[in-house]
Amino acid sequence: MQKYIPILENLRQAVGPDFKLVIEKFPWDYDTIIKELCPVLEDLKFYWYEEPVEWTLPDALEKHLAINEAMPSVMVSGGESMWNRYQVKPYAAAGAMNIIQTDANLSGITEGWYIGQTIHEFGQKYCPHNWVGGLTTIANIHLVAGVPSGHMCELNQTFNPLKWEIFKEPYPISNGVLTIPDKPGYGVELIDDIEKKFPFVEGPYYKRNPKFEGLDLPIWWS
Repeated sequence: MQKYIPILENLRQAVGPDFKLVIEKFPWDYDTIIKELCPVLEDLKFYWYEEPVEWTLPDALEKHLAINEAMPSVMVSGGESMWNRYQVKPYAAAGAMNIIQTDANLSGITEGWYIGQTIHEFGQKYCPHNWVGGLTTIANIHLVAGVPSGHMCELNQTFNPLKWEIFKEPYPISNGVLTIPDKPGYGVELIDDIEKKFPFVEGPYYKRNPKFEGLDLPIWWS
């Protein structure tokens, strides 16, 4: 943590006071998060802290609440592996998560809509986790735009041809903003013979990043 905090301070100095910096989960233990990291994130005015604690742990709700209370101006986000409104509700109702990040890739559009209503009921914000590919992105941006709790949509920038090269007209991104297509349906059309350009490959979609070999870090993509 003594090496990590200066990096956060340098980031804030580099981008200025108004840039919305967010921090992803990292394998810090709970005491380190509460005592060392939270005060720094509050002082540096980070926008949100994502998934500080695994939501499936028995005491996850209480820990999320304590972390949130330790950072009055920093939002806590999470829920990317949740898939229904019943999992979301306790965290939204208690204010343990200010930003819910369920993904249409897991929930589907209909349940995602109900999740959006649940989030709105308790005054929280919706920002879908959005990682896998272009069709997931299209589903998530329509979903987040169609519920009153919609805030923004995550967009992973790791190179992946399944994000842009599957469409006849790739969706445009300008200055960090993706404009929702206004054509019929979801507004996109898949290329012809997509299965020939992207044949099925057996195995997981991720691979170990060789730059992290030998390090005890949960980094599985490159």
